[in-house]
Amino acid sequence: MRDFKKIIAWQKAHALSVALTSLADPHRFRARPRLRSQLLRAVDAVGAQISEGAGKPSEAEFGRYLDMAMATARETENHLLLARDIGCLDQAAADECLERLDEVRRVLYAYTRAVRPARDR
Repeated sequence: MRDFKKIIAWQKAHALSVALTSLADPHRFRARPRLRSQLLRAVDAVGAQISEGAGKPSEAEFGRYLDMAMATARETENHLLLARDIGCLDQAAADECLERLDEVRRVLYAYTRAVRPARDR
């Protein structure tokens, strides 16, 4: 069993979730409240999947949760792009979040490769 709080991918995902929660002002999402909800749920789920997977007994199971976290990071990117492009998020703030999300994905990808045996990649 791993301590998920020590996993760098989780730390970065958690920090992004905290930042995005404060940036996603409900008033700016007034016309699209479900988009705000989807965006926040997706960004929260990235860290949640890493933490849940960290409690799994095998590397293969943990790798599966890391894959799910990666897929959810892609979903988060889609919601971020849409929120930026329709004006729910400030352009500069959204771009900063997209950069941070890309860093989460890069760290997550590297960690997934380290967890998985070469034959399973």
